[in-house]
Amino acid sequence: MNGGEFRRKAKRFADRKGLAYRWVPARGVGSHGTVYIGSRKTFAYPAWFRPDEDRRPVVSFPDFPHAHTDGRDMRDAMEEAIDCLGSVVAQYMAEKAEIPFPSAPKRGQKLVPVPLWIAGKLGLYLAMCEKG
Repeated sequence: MNGGEFRRKAKRFADRKGLAYRWVPARGVGSHGTVYIGSRKTFAYPAWFRPDEDRRPVVSFPDFPHAHTDGRDMRDAMEEAIDCLGSVVAQYMAEKAEIPFPSAPKRGQKLVPVPLWIAGKLGLYLAMCEKG
């Protein structure tokens, strides 16, 4: 199988599963690159960072419509977003709810990683859910 055939098969797989697909040739050498399917590798979710009327960044997550936070500045907003995301994921796990797969980031969104204190638990939770 050559690289083009592999990428086509990977894209079809991602489409069937409803996952984000991304080919990044710049991360490889020559004709090589990296294929990303979904975002579970890093447990990161896209978020909007938009200023409110006081110019404070307000963070919202498309995959968790009820989760919002803010910060004094962009750095503080990212720290608060990470904490907010961890709390939401912990709540979903406590309720034994299905955790949505991260959507593909859109232009203008930033990826917010799940905090390390919950990432291991999330990996175990998702593996247990897959096994039933």
